[in-house]
Amino acid sequence: MASTWELLELAERMGLEGPEFRAWPVQCSNGNTITARDLLEVLQEKDRLLSTLLERLTVAGPAEPQPAPTFQVIPELSQNISAVDGSEDAPSAREWIENIRRTSMFHGLPAPYTLETAKARLVGAARDW
Repeated sequence: MASTWELLELAERMGLEGPEFRAWPVQCSNGNTITARDLLEVLQEKDRLLSTLLERLTVAGPAEPQPAPTFQVIPELSQNISAVDGSEDAPSAREWIENIRRTSMFHGLPAPYTLETAKARLVGAARDW
């Protein structure tokens, strides 16, 4: 079945223009008969509706861009922080805590993550502190 535009182009090439063409019946695939005038009216209405929709889209403007979701990648720090068992002297314990603080600041880690990382490195009697 030829499209409407193909039928109209064919009619122009055959010289079928004017009122006699517009009344020329076309047999549709569903068994109905429709004239070229009816087809043109339907196409004009379709063009009008599409133009109206396009105007609405133009008036509405572009959609606001949505911000991209942010997330934080937290590095594995278990190799950077030594394990502590509680048998060390006070200066060693302070150095261990300072190492955790420096690592946390360097990586910009949230405090809860820093605390959990430190707790994970406690072994033996230090787990009971």
